[in-house]
Formats: sequence, C-alpha cells, structure tokens
Amino acid sequence: MGCSPSKDDAIGEYHLIGDQSIMCKKEHGTSHTPVQDPLNWGVDAKLADNMCNFNRRLDEKEAYYLSRPLFMAEIARHRKAGEPMSFCDSNTGKILFRAPKHRSWDSFLGMSNRNGWLTFTENEVNWKLVRALRDRSAPEAELVSIDGTHLGRCRRVENEPLIKYWVSLHCIAGHPAVSEKSEK
Repeated sequence: MGCSPSKDDAIGEYHLIGDQSIMCKKEHGTSHTPVQDPLNWGVDAKLADNMCNFNRRLDEKEAYYLSRPLFMAEIARHRKAGEPMSFCDSNTGKILFRAPKHRSWDSFLGMSNRNGWLTFTENEVNWKLVRALRDRSAPEAELVSIDGTHLGRCRRVENEPLIKYWVSLHCIAGHPAVSEKSEK
C-alpha cells in the first residue's frame, strides 16, 4: 500500500474513516518524531514511543490509567472544578480528545472503568486530527492520529447507540503544543 494522501469519508455524524497510508513508515516508525520526553503524569516515554510509533495492534495493560497517581489527581482537579480535560498526542502535543462533553465525569469514569481503557464518545474526539482505520481481520477499527500515532481501538458495541473509543493513556499523555495551549 502506498503512502499517498488519504481520502476520508464520514460515517455517521462524527466517525471518520482514514486511509491506511496515515500509518505508513516515516522518519520514526509511523510518526515523524518520537514521543515527548518526559510525558505527562509520569507515563513511561520509552514504552509510549514503542506503543505509539512501532505498534499497530497492542495497547497498554487494562486499567493502566488507574495506576498513575498524577493522572488521577489531575482528573480529580478537573472533576471538582466541573470542567473537561484535554488529552494531547504523545508525539505532537496536539489536542486529540476533550472530555467529558455532554455527559458527567461519573459517566466518563464509569465507562472507562467498565472497559478498562479511557473511553471517549464521538463528540469528545477531535475529528480534525483523529481517524479510524478499518481492520477487516478484527471486529474493531484502529484509532490513530493523522500524524501517525497509534491511539487505541474503536467499535460500535451491541445494544448501545454509541461508538466507543478505547484509548491508551501512553498515547495521549503529551504536553500541549504551544499552539494548543490557547485552545484549551
């Protein structure tokens, strides 16, 4: 498969399908640069670099995010303030997710805890920068940034109206890029 620019098509109101060329080989695996070092919340940069840039299938250990005290403290601050939190690409620092939106912190955390990974809904995804890649050998699609960062998985779950986006904390632990700080 070549590395030509992708053509995206909308599925539903938000869900965008990208072309596999997004994940073609670049200067650093599937990305142009390694992950930021250090990353937010004490997330291991070496493991994150492998997961984000040299991996298309594996994601972090289930409920990993719960083991990060700095991350859980930041969640608690945002929850107490009643404000959403931004999650940035570990490579570029671009804001990929902002949650919770149109639901409570209890809903966001409850859904994440049930699924074992940070779980976002369609309106919490920055669709300018995130795509789903179809994987005909799996029931779910791979979730990636347009810059080539592997993020996790997405799928429509039976008996539920939403598509769920399961994302590895390692892949969204970036510090906001300078241009992103003003968009918070």
